[in-house]
Amino acid sequence: MVNSDVLYKRQKIKLYKAEELESLADKYLKNQCTPEEAKLVLDWFESKTGQRYLQDQLDEDTQLLQNEIHDYFSAGTISRAAERRTEQDIKEMKKTIEEYDYKTSQEQSV
Repeated sequence: MVNSDVLYKRQKIKLYKAEELESLADKYLKNQCTPEEAKLVLDWFESKTGQRYLQDQLDEDTQLLQNEIHDYFSAGTISRAAERRTEQDIKEMKKTIEEYDYKTSQEQSV
């Protein structure tokens, strides 16, 4: 059963268009939100669409980072062994985030 607080948050979030929420999320990530906007964004991040947005941002950032690392290593600046270690670190970081996302989604479904 869903409590009234969760229902209120869902209804409030539905009043906004996806583009507006994404714009507020960008402001939030730049630490430029009002306290009210920050609360709305955090509530949205708890929703499936908010979590999908965060995952998309993470995937995008991961790809950019991987491209930068590849370019850096391609320039011959660091050894291939260091490149493999860095790639492994990225994979482990992504796995940790996915595990956290799964745990969070399980907690929300309770």
